[in-house]
Amino acid sequence: MTSVEFLDTPVELKVELKPDAPVIPEKLADTNDTEAGKLEVLTEEAPEPEAVLNKDNRNVFQKMGGAARSLASFALEVVRKVPAIDRAVSRIQIAHHQHWMDNHSKGVAALKEKVTGADSKILDLHTNQQGIVAKLESLKAQGVQGLESLQAKVDEIQASKDELQSQRDGMNTEIADRNSKVETYTTKRDAVVDKWASKYESKLGPLSRSLEELKACEEETELLSLVDETRFKAQLERVDDIEKNRADLIILLKQGGMTDKEIANFDAIQVLNSEVENGRAEVQQSRLEYAQRMANIQAKIVTTEAEIKVYKDKAQKVQGMKERQPKKPVAKSIEVAPEAVSSGAGDAGAEAPPAAESVIEKGKEKMEIKKYLELFNKFITEHFVSKRPDLLIQADHFTAKTGYGENEKPEFNDFAKVLKVYFKSTGQLEANFDALKDGFYDAKIKQ
Repeated sequence: MTSVEFLDTPVELKVELKPDAPVIPEKLADTNDTEAGKLEVLTEEAPEPEAVLNKDNRNVFQKMGGAARSLASFALEVVRKVPAIDRAVSRIQIAHHQHWMDNHSKGVAALKEKVTGADSKILDLHTNQQGIVAKLESLKAQGVQGLESLQAKVDEIQASKDELQSQRDGMNTEIADRNSKVETYTTKRDAVVDKWASKYESKLGPLSRSLEELKACEEETELLSLVDETRFKAQLERVDDIEKNRADLIILLKQGGMTDKEIANFDAIQVLNSEVENGRAEVQQSRLEYAQRMANIQAKIVTTEAEIKVYKDKAQKVQGMKERQPKKPVAKSIEVAPEAVSSGAGDAGAEAPPAAESVIEKGKEKMEIKKYLELFNKFITEHFVSKRPDLLIQADHFTAKTGYGENEKPEFNDFAKVLKVYFKSTGQLEANFDALKDGFYDAKIKQ
């Protein structure tokens, strides 16, 4: 069962993805078992609707005719217009492609081990063959007769070498095929991711334009407010003058013998009262309108910026699915020196090639993580500990940070890449890391 966690809804969807699949073995059987290298136990090229059906419904779908399948595919496209369903289907498709990336990557790793085993056997047979040939030639030179059984043994060994080489070539072909499939499924997964992310990214354009318009409106409103403030200032100065003249006029009218009631009802005073009240009220109302308009614009800006952040975060989270690599490193085939493969009885004087040179390429050495760290710390202690004790690595911190198990055995090149990222994440990345890596390799790893 595969748990599907949506990015923006607290919904958990349980999907049965290929439940009848057997467990992929960590190692394949003996080299002579030609079926052991075949790990395609599931149907990879499932029609799109089939990838989201459980076992029983998938069997029904497989029995449909062409028209019925087309209708089912059309129905899926219709329901995918519902955002939650579309996200669910996209995540299932991604999981489907990632599953096959992992499947073929594991197959490559297993086949690579078999190729290495075949290389070792070929070298052993070659060494044994050369020894027998040398003795056979020596005995013939001494005039010994009846050594046909030795020649037959040489031919038997050559036949075994040829058979192993044929198996090895077949495995190398399958390695190339599986590497190609890893790339194909990576491309398919990334296409689904890009399509999914594009739906979020497509919303960013209108939102960004809306944000620009809002900010332009904010600037325009602020400018108009500043301009009107100069007018308000002039208007308030006029109101202040009117108010002062009204006060002077009230004093004069009182001196003329009018009572307070008569002055309050006097037409001229009422006109001046209206001028003062209306003048101040107009300024206050205009300022309030500007404040409300600015508050509305700024609230919309905050909301729009929050929406943009949400969609950006969703797009980035979806795009982050492309960063997941297959569970096993994609390995390259290992070449054996030609003389170890094709040499026969006629190569009596040839020496067997050294195993290290013909089997292990530079940077392809493998050892356990704990051994790498032990050797690296020893290298740092011997050369840099007085100046850079911070380069010493705690094994438990390294494994927790990287997810490596201490008994995993990556190739040195892969370990070095992880080590570089590890130092970068801890803020200890050396500017001359490549030189540090090469020094470590030459001092502690190189065979």
